[in-house]
Amino acid sequence: MNEAASGKLTASWARVGGIAGILSVLAFIGGSVIGGILEAPSTIGDLLGFSFGPLLITAFVGLFYLIRAHQDSISLQLGTIFGVIAGAVVTNMIVVQSALFRTIEVGLRDTIGPAWNGLNAIQLGLDVSWDIFISLATILVGIAMFSHPKFGKIFGGITTLIGLLLLVFNLLTFPTPPGSAGLIDLGPVMGIWYLVISVQKLRSVGWTKEEETSS
Repeated sequence: MNEAASGKLTASWARVGGIAGILSVLAFIGGSVIGGILEAPSTIGDLLGFSFGPLLITAFVGLFYLIRAHQDSISLQLGTIFGVIAGAVVTNMIVVQSALFRTIEVGLRDTIGPAWNGLNAIQLGLDVSWDIFISLATILVGIAMFSHPKFGKIFGGITTLIGLLLLVFNLLTFPTPPGSAGLIDLGPVMGIWYLVISVQKLRSVGWTKEEETSS
């Protein structure tokens, strides 16, 4: 592949990754809001939730191409791998949650007592697995951002810090989610921050073409 074609591919991935990142955050928020309003699983809520993982994977690949256009690194590669795994794990988690909550309705959960606690522990375990991989991905990609001209120390520092805090909080309160254990739920904070990163990806599309052709 020549340099011009490579630059176009990187720019395309930055654009697609940015759009996917924005859509992933909107899908997650939309699915959560619909679930909260209806207080029960719904087809629309499920579809939004199920799309979150694939969109997240696409967003991480787009971010990989954007950062690699300036400098490749083990941190970037490993962070992208963990991000892709995180997208697959969160899809498993959401699918299991939806199947579990659809099969055993709220009124029935109280009647089966300890059995429900055991079943609920499955989705809680998947939740922590997702948090582990997305935290590690965020930390490593954040480190890779430090030297990037379109991200730099501010983006890299905030990204790394959010990932580190999310990981520590989840390990401290395992298997209970941090928000339910009296600590801060950093999930919304991470979602908002990835929205900012996605916008920055879109703003960097033109830069990727220049960087690839000049290198």
